[in-house]
Amino acid sequence: MKFLIKTLVIIILFCNVGCEQGSLTKGNSVYESIKSSKLIEFYNKGILGEGVTVAILDTGVAPHTDIRPNLVFFKDFVNGKDEAYDDNGHGTNVAGIIAGTGNSSNGMYSGVAPSARIIVLKVFDNSGQGDMFALSDAVDWLVLNQREYDIRLVSMSFGFESNTYLDNSVLKSLIDKLWENNMIVVSSSGNNGLTNGEMTVPSIYQNVISVGSLKGIDDKKEISNFTSLYERGERLESKPDLYAPGENIITISNDLTANYIAVDGTSFASAIIVGELALILQQEPTLTNKQILNKIETRFWSDMFIY
Repeated sequence: MKFLIKTLVIIILFCNVGCEQGSLTKGNSVYESIKSSKLIEFYNKGILGEGVTVAILDTGVAPHTDIRPNLVFFKDFVNGKDEAYDDNGHGTNVAGIIAGTGNSSNGMYSGVAPSARIIVLKVFDNSGQGDMFALSDAVDWLVLNQREYDIRLVSMSFGFESNTYLDNSVLKSLIDKLWENNMIVVSSSGNNGLTNGEMTVPSIYQNVISVGSLKGIDDKKEISNFTSLYERGERLESKPDLYAPGENIITISNDLTANYIAVDGTSFASAIIVGELALILQQEPTLTNKQILNKIETRFWSDMFIY
């Protein structure tokens, strides 16, 4: 049944981006973000996400050289176009961090899981806005096609304020649909750290893996100033579930003449976690979403992730 109220969902972006090659000199490759953890052992074994399918609900994806080999399906729920495109850039940035091949940089700027398959569903327009019709249709598509494509991970690097009626109704029901079909939803905690600090939905839901941003890749593990950490004014003990670097991350650009770009935001920290989970799922493909969430909540993977 269609939802009869058309509600805008604003993507929470915190992107200080540079389109010139010179702006990349202070950026961090995603390889740098995991080389000091046990996850590096996956790379040493040749585990790069092969056979794992990730769905990305975002602004689309540009037909970048680094992403085309891994893009198995694209669908536009906003403008109905057939060919892959991204008139905003956010979705392309996220896709590159998750599964970019790094072909245009001799592997230097590859994604975390450069052999993972990706499905990109465009649910937000060129300004980062969308409505629940598009989001609902995209979730229905995922449920209908989960078995055909063996979709295990769903990237939702977006959010909106949790004080709307959607907090515990429409969006929650969509997330529950994915959960019931053994799909793991990963979402950014939000970039409200410099204002009210409030985490956004869907990241506050218990069956969603929420991700906050770290300032750098060193051992200090200092949380980025913009990371949202609160729910209704109280610091949450269990959320965000995980942290990953989210500042000056180098990824592909939707401006194909620029090739790569450096970006900031919890969206991109979340994308790193999605890629890391793809590596784990290649190694242990029988893990269910419940088992994965339990291992994260009990800190079973403390040598792989930052809590």
